[in-house]
Amino acid sequence: MENYIDIEETLKNMSEEGISSKKDSPIKGGIMIILGIVLCILGTAEIELPDCIIMAFIVFGIGLFIYGVILFLMNLHSQHYVYTPTGKRLKKHSIYIQSGQRYEIAQILKNQMFERLSNITKEQTSSTRIIAYTSSNEEFCIIQTQEFSQDEFIPSSDPVVVKGEKAGVICSYLAK
Repeated sequence: MENYIDIEETLKNMSEEGISSKKDSPIKGGIMIILGIVLCILGTAEIELPDCIIMAFIVFGIGLFIYGVILFLMNLHSQHYVYTPTGKRLKKHSIYIQSGQRYEIAQILKNQMFERLSNITKEQTSSTRIIAYTSSNEEFCIIQTQEFSQDEFIPSSDPVVVKGEKAGVICSYLAK
């Protein structure tokens, strides 16, 4: 199998194309943790309030604390890509396709005949998938195929960068 460039690596090196990589901030999770602790402390303080309100403070505080920990851990090492002309995040799509259509999708990507994407059948699970990142205004798309091999998906084509109307065609296929 040939060595292809991963779509994530390509996106990291596309600053001149208008793509920037941003790290997600764990600050929101930290604020939720602090608010949860404060609510729990308020619930256990000896304040003249009905028992149901005290219990609501404690339960809501514990829930906020747990949500904050999850949010903090999720955003600790995650990153996203921003399309600088719009200033919005690129949306990641992962579509499984029939394994028998590998050659057809390779030809579509190679020759940039994206109108033929409607002939590609989507599956619930498969050993072949399409990974794409699209802009919210459907003017930019980067797309790549991947094959399942040895417990992970590996690239089976180089990423293809598409702009303009052709990007819109890909976006409409991914949205179906």
